[in-house]
Amino acid sequence: MASNPGGGSPRTMTAEKLEHLFLTLTAAMLVVFLGALFWASFGLGMHLPDARGGTIDPTQVRTTAPFDNPGVFQVGDNEWEVVALGSAWAFQPREIRVPAGAKVTFIATATDVIHGFHVEGTKVNFMMIPGQVARIDAEFREPGEHLVICHEYCGAGHHLMYATVYVEEPDWRPEVDEPAAEEPGADTDTGTDTTPASDDPDGEGASPAAATPDAEDRA
Repeated sequence: MASNPGGGSPRTMTAEKLEHLFLTLTAAMLVVFLGALFWASFGLGMHLPDARGGTIDPTQVRTTAPFDNPGVFQVGDNEWEVVALGSAWAFQPREIRVPAGAKVTFIATATDVIHGFHVEGTKVNFMMIPGQVARIDAEFREPGEHLVICHEYCGAGHHLMYATVYVEEPDWRPEVDEPAAEEPGADTDTGTDTTPASDDPDGEGASPAAATPDAEDRA
């Protein structure tokens, strides 16, 4: 019977090799998963809402400022705020227009279930969680168009939930409707013509005293 110079049976050596292989693969997978987590958090900027945004009663979102008036607002010389709402299955507002190079702050929450807010081609990537307010600062350096998608499954209409960010030229400003010019003599409150009536050539409509100046003499 031949001796084994290694001091162990072939089956034992094979089991040890397989054990080392599985341990190596397990360690490699842990490294990959941790790397993916760091890459999503710091590389893509994906994160949960933080304490800076605060909390909100999810049943009162649509009646609580600023979410009672979602939209895009200029709040400074080159600063903008986007108040966004996520609900099944739509974003409000659906269109977002901001100038390139401006500081843009997204203030967002959800009304029903968890939604995602990812502006493709950028690092704007966060979760919209009922009861929590996300507050994210961003800057779009170049003019262009970016699709906004929900990256958290939220039901049967998940694939229909999208919006668009339009990044305009740096000097772009939203058009402001000019107030209509007021006609001379028009009442600013009711639009009633307040121009004094012209004299009636036939004397109709004149006061009795003005129509009969000698009425007192005949009396």
